[in-house]
Amino acid sequence: MKRLVKFAVALVVLLVVAAAAVVFSIDSIAKQAVEMAGTHVLGTPTTVGSMRIGLLNPSASMTALAVDNPSSFAGDAGGAKFLALQNGSLAVDAKSLMGDVVRIPSVRLSDLSLTLVQKGSESNATAILDHMKRTVGGSGGGSGGGSSSSSRRFVIDELLIENISIRATASGLPVEVPAANLKVARIRLESLGSGGKDPVGMEQLVAIVVNAVMQAAIEAGASQLPAQLVQGMLGGMSGLGGGLANFNLSIDSGSGLQPVGDLGTLAKRAGVDLSALSGKAGEEVQKGLGDVGKQLEDAGSKATEGIKKGLDDILKPK
Repeated sequence: MKRLVKFAVALVVLLVVAAAAVVFSIDSIAKQAVEMAGTHVLGTPTTVGSMRIGLLNPSASMTALAVDNPSSFAGDAGGAKFLALQNGSLAVDAKSLMGDVVRIPSVRLSDLSLTLVQKGSESNATAILDHMKRTVGGSGGGSGGGSSSSSRRFVIDELLIENISIRATASGLPVEVPAANLKVARIRLESLGSGGKDPVGMEQLVAIVVNAVMQAAIEAGASQLPAQLVQGMLGGMSGLGGGLANFNLSIDSGSGLQPVGDLGTLAKRAGVDLSALSGKAGEEVQKGLGDVGKQLEDAGSKATEGIKKGLDDILKPK
């Protein structure tokens, strides 16, 4: 009997140790997946402080995500990261965990900071955006754009980012105010993955969040940012398409959540004349909006023809 009791106790201990090892491994694997996706998509080291996966009540939490600045801007950011996130949490539909597409009812990210650096004619934002275009694809469609570190894809009903701080600095430019500090209360993204019709991969999700935060910076204070920085960001974002546009974006920069609309609408509200853009930024915007116009033309309806005409009017030199 004593031997049987000892055997039972030993078995329980082994099971507890094995369960702890599994939990630790899952946390470590999830942390590594986020770090690899961020580093690959953004082209600069991405780290996560901790990641915890709940097994009994399917959920996940994350702390201290940090994205380094591109190496050529590291010394101009005053030691600040390009992007830093303090906390993140999400709830998962347990039934979807065994499949290739995971359904996530809600994601909440809080206390995010973004540092924008304009140095002469270049910026850290355009460097990040250029790398994103190479990794997750340009104006091509679907979730197949770019490479993916995992076959697992996601459908997210709502992704909420709260308490966003944005700091922009400029050097080597004739600007009156070399620095600006902006606050954005909330960013809400809805129906990521088109409700299941076009699920997004981890790398696309990283690009979508970074792209949305950059749009929030323009929406919140384009008049306070260097014109070259805003133009470069618009040019870089216009080259992103496909699955990166398949969601609804709203931004609260002080007057409640407001839908952003397309890139042309965002530029117009920010007071940026797209037809006045020159150089690389102008070429990117013209190409990106030209691709949108071509897609609308192919649709063949009167409604899309009207939208295309509106885009043409925006681009027409005054």
